[in-house]
Amino acid sequence: MSFSKKVKHEISRNVLFSCCQRSQLSALILMSSSLIINSAGISLQFSTENSYIAKRVWQLTKDLYDVNLKLDIVNKKTFDQSNVYQVNIVGDGLEVLRELGLYTDNGLKDAIDASALKKECCQRAFLAGAFMANGSVNSPNTPEYHLEIAVTSEKQSQLIETLMNKLDLNAKTIMRRQHHVVYVKKAEKISDFLRAVGSSNGVMEFEQVRIERDYVNNFVRLDNCELANEVKVITAARKQLELIEEVERRNLHHQLKASHIEVIELRKQFPESSLLELTDEYYKLYGKTITKSGLNHRFNRIGEIVNDK
Repeated sequence: MSFSKKVKHEISRNVLFSCCQRSQLSALILMSSSLIINSAGISLQFSTENSYIAKRVWQLTKDLYDVNLKLDIVNKKTFDQSNVYQVNIVGDGLEVLRELGLYTDNGLKDAIDASALKKECCQRAFLAGAFMANGSVNSPNTPEYHLEIAVTSEKQSQLIETLMNKLDLNAKTIMRRQHHVVYVKKAEKISDFLRAVGSSNGVMEFEQVRIERDYVNNFVRLDNCELANEVKVITAARKQLELIEEVERRNLHHQLKASHIEVIELRKQFPESSLLELTDEYYKLYGKTITKSGLNHRFNRIGEIVNDK
């Protein structure tokens, strides 16, 4: 089961207050249902590829309304496609829509009124329903963090974005083909969304994987930094040793000061040491202190003398 399905499965089992049941059912029906007109009257059909979401819609409708429910399972012909589960509210579709605030005498509404979601608990339940219906979240194992809810109505996307940003999620909306996609990118904001919609297990899995990845990335970054420093040390030491070889090959010792001879002997004794390490060894050998810049200055001066000759 994908991480996204795990989250949906978990939030589909959460216990809700009656006010939150209406909010969540309105989101589910608003985003994944259609009206069917036949001999039984006007029916409302909710469709999903997830059996547990169909069960959620069935249970919410049964708890809230005294209506005739029917479940159909449509078997897909192709090998790689899932079954479609259809929850049908037979003959009472318009009445349920009206009660949920999704139908008036002026016709169907493409979004629920924000006034119907005054309580924070209802807002979170609505977001949970919207995510179950049309949402997805990348696995925390993937290199890119991304959570989104795709809807066909601009009003729906505006409401979802507003509710998300009430939770300080920094949600934004883009157009993708015919859909308005409300999305969240930052890892900590995705974690906050999962917590808000009641996916505690999802939060724990997401955070555990994220922390482990950040630890590994930081370790690799530190390792690379240390390796880069080592390369710098080795490169600098090699250039200084090559310089010393040139001094000896051309017998230029008589052109150098005693201070220059001291650092030459120091580098020859400690060919792989860094300048910082050489400052300690310099004190041990000569009983005098010297800084890294002092050592570097002396080697630079030796290089100038070699180049001038």
